[in-house]
Amino acid sequence: MESERASGDAHPARVVALIYLCGVLLFGTLLALEWRLIDRTVAAIARERGAALFSLIDTLPEDVLADPQHFDAGIARRTCLAFLASVFPRDFAMPAAEDR
Repeated sequence: MESERASGDAHPARVVALIYLCGVLLFGTLLALEWRLIDRTVAAIARERGAALFSLIDTLPEDVLADPQHFDAGIARRTCLAFLASVFPRDFAMPAAEDR
C-alpha cells in the first residue's frame, strides 16, 4: 500500500514537470524565432540607412558637375551630417544653422 501511494503521489509531480518542460520548450522556441526576426529587421534597416547615406554622398559630384557656380560644399556637408544626426543621435550632433 505504501509503495502504491508513493508512486501515486509521484505521478502528478511528473505531469507538472512535463507540462513545465513543454512550456519552457515552447517559449524558448518562440524566443529564438523572434530573435531571428529582430536580427533580420536590424540588418534590413542598416542596409537601408547605408544606402541612403551612400546616395547622399554619391550625388555630390553630380551636383558639382551640374552647377559648379552654385554648389556649396558647406550645405552639402551639413546635409550629410544632419542625416547622420537623425539616424545616430548619440554619435552625431545636428549641425548648427549659423555654420552657413
